[in-house]
Parts: sequence; structure tokens; C-alpha cells
Amino acid sequence: MLAIIFAILTYLGWGSGDVLDVAATRRMGALKATFWIYVGGLLISSLYIPFALKDLARFNIYLLLLNIAIGLIITVCFMAFNEAVKIGNSSIVEVIANSFSILVVIFSLIFFGESLSLYQGLAILIILLGLIFSSLKFADLKMHKLLDKSTIIALLVMFGWGIGFTFIKIPIKQVGWFWPAYIVDLTGLLLLLSKNIRHLKNFVSIQRTNFLLTFVDGFLQSLGNFSYTFALSIGAMAIVAPIVGAYPTLFILLARFVFKDRLNKQQGFGIVFTLIGIILLAFFSR
Repeated sequence: MLAIIFAILTYLGWGSGDVLDVAATRRMGALKATFWIYVGGLLISSLYIPFALKDLARFNIYLLLLNIAIGLIITVCFMAFNEAVKIGNSSIVEVIANSFSILVVIFSLIFFGESLSLYQGLAILIILLGLIFSSLKFADLKMHKLLDKSTIIALLVMFGWGIGFTFIKIPIKQVGWFWPAYIVDLTGLLLLLSKNIRHLKNFVSIQRTNFLLTFVDGFLQSLGNFSYTFALSIGAMAIVAPIVGAYPTLFILLARFVFKDRLNKQQGFGIVFTLIGIILLAFFSR
């Protein structure tokens, strides 16, 4: 049950953090906003380093390289996801990419020997259907839109995130919940800097209000990241991942109030369906 509580914290952190992502991107541009969100998250999470120094001794070179590789995969997929949303239909891209939780469930059953009861499986199916109904505009399901470049990128992102958010369990089991998530974030920041080193001067200057915005966003995203790794350290991925992967439903709901985005009946039904699925999954996982 504790793992589900932290999975819900990830759901809340990522879902609400994405709202601030959009706000920061509109004010600063995507690259600069992403840079400062990473910085804000790392500044906050670095406060825990003195309490986790002893865990560094558990790393070996192979485990460290695996952790860095996972960080690269997750970050590259994040950048590709942003590109796919920019060039394609956002509702189709988001549903496909955020279905990575299905792969996490499958991989956890195959590679980590986890299992699900029939009722847990049905609850996960309800969560997935809720995500689809809340995020996807069925009018967009036209063949020419399904076969474009953005869809291919979204499928690759789904597969990459499925791998990354599954196999991070390996360093978590060996080192604990803190360092694997911290290394992923640090890798992401370094990769972002390496790709945009010429624009570093533009990144450094920032207004106070924008810094506060990205700092809070970084906190929420870090809350989600570390809650996810902590949930995996004490619970089953097959249970945690579907709850985490449904976070776009919270973004859609919050966007209704923050950005005055219209929430139609289909989206409302999907959000309710998702919440029912999460409650059922928690009930059947006691």
C-alpha cells in the first residue's frame, strides 16, 4: 500500500509539474525553461546528498554506466516527445508515448518475475482506458494522421520510456531509491547543456519570477521522480507504473483551471474512469 501512495505522489508531481512546464515554456521558451527546471530540481534534491553518501559505495562501474545509459534514454525520449508534439497531433502523440506504463508492466512480468491478480489487471485496464478517453480526440484518428512522423517518434518514445522506467529497478535494488533518480536528472541536465552549449549565455540570465516558477516546477518534477524510485524500491512495478503513467489526466484537469482549456464530456469521463481505476488498484493491492 505504501508503494501505491508514492506512486500517487508521482502522479501528482508529474501531472501538476507539467502545468508549470507549459507556463514556463510560454514565458521563456522550451530550452531555457527545461534547463532551469532541471537546475531547480537538482538544487532541491542535492540537499539530501549528505544522507545518501554511504550508498555511493554500492555502485560499481557497470551499475553506474547502466544508470547513466538509462538517464540518456529517458532524456533523449523526453526531447523526442517534445519534438513529436510540436510537429504532430498532440493528443495522439501523448496517448502513445504515455502508454509506456503498459510496457513497464509487461517487462516487469517477464524480466522481474512479478505477477498480477485478475482484479489488479482489470483495474490497470480501467486506468489505461481512462488515459485514452481523457487524452485522445477520436476525431483525430484518421489514417494520414496515424502514419506520420510524429506517430513513429511517439512509438519510439513509448518503447524508450518503457525500457528506462523498467530497468531503473536494477540500480534501485542495489543502491537504493535516491542515487538512480539523481543520476538520471544530472545526466539529463548535462546532455541538455552539451546539445546547447552555444546558447549557455542565454540560459543563465533569468528573471526572478521565472526562476521561482521553474524552481517550483523542478521541485514537483523531482518529487515525482524520487517518489517513483522509492515506490519501486518497496513495491511492484506492475502496480506502480499504471498509476504513474496516468499523470496526463491530472494535467488535463488542472489545465482546465489554469489555462482555461475546455474540458469536454469525453475527457471528464476519462479522468473519472482513471481515478476509479487507481482506487480499485489500491484496493486490490492491499
